[in-house]
Amino acid sequence: MTLKAQARDTIVTIESGSYAGTVVPVAMGSASRKGSRFWRITMRRDGGIVGWNPSRFPIGVALRPDRGISADDSVAFWKILEQMQTDLGARVFAPVTIGKDDDPDDVIIVDTRQMASSEGMTLVTWTSNGLLYDVRVFLRSFEKLRDASVVTHEMMHALGFGHSGDHGSIMNASPSTNRLSPQDVALVQLALSSRAESENIDLWERLALVIERETLPIKH
Repeated sequence: MTLKAQARDTIVTIESGSYAGTVVPVAMGSASRKGSRFWRITMRRDGGIVGWNPSRFPIGVALRPDRGISADDSVAFWKILEQMQTDLGARVFAPVTIGKDDDPDDVIIVDTRQMASSEGMTLVTWTSNGLLYDVRVFLRSFEKLRDASVVTHEMMHALGFGHSGDHGSIMNASPSTNRLSPQDVALVQLALSSRAESENIDLWERLALVIERETLPIKH
C-alpha cells in the first residue's frame, strides 16, 4: 500500500485500543502535505512512509543513565508511554537498559538537554527506503519526563511521525491535548500497514536478488 495507492480519502475503522471500533474519515492528502506532514515520506518513487519495521516492535527505549533522572521520573515517563500504547492498542515500546557510554542505533534513547525555548526535540535518521534508526529524544528538563503532552508528542516523532495541522492532534505544533486522538491513531494504523507491506516487498526483492546471484553461471 504505497502513498500513491493512498491518495484518495478513505474511512478507517480503528482495530484496537482505546478507540476500537471508532470510524474515522481520513483525508489522505492532508497527512503528507506541506504544513501538515503527519507522515514523513521518502524520496523513492513509491513515496513510502518513514517508520520502524513493524516486525521489530516493541522498540527498545532507554533513559540515558547518570543524568540524575529519578526513579519517580522514570515511572511517570513509562506511565505516559503505557497510555500511548493503550490508545494505539499495540505494544510499541519496551524498556531497555544501556551503559553510560553506549550509543546503540536500534534503541530510542531519551536524554535531557538545555534548550532556549523548545520543551523537547527529537532527532531521527532513516534509510533511503524509510527505515528508522539512531533516534534520540531530548527533553528540556527532568520535569518534562512527567509532562504527558510533551512526552507523547516527542515519542510520536521517535516513531517517525511529523506535525499535524489538526488542532485536536497531539502532533499539532502547539497541542491542546495530552494524548493521542482517534485521528492520530487512524493515521498511525494506516502508516504501520503501509510500512509492513513495504517491508514485505523489500524482503522479497532482497530474496530475489540473492536467488539471482546464486543462479548465475560460475566461470571456471
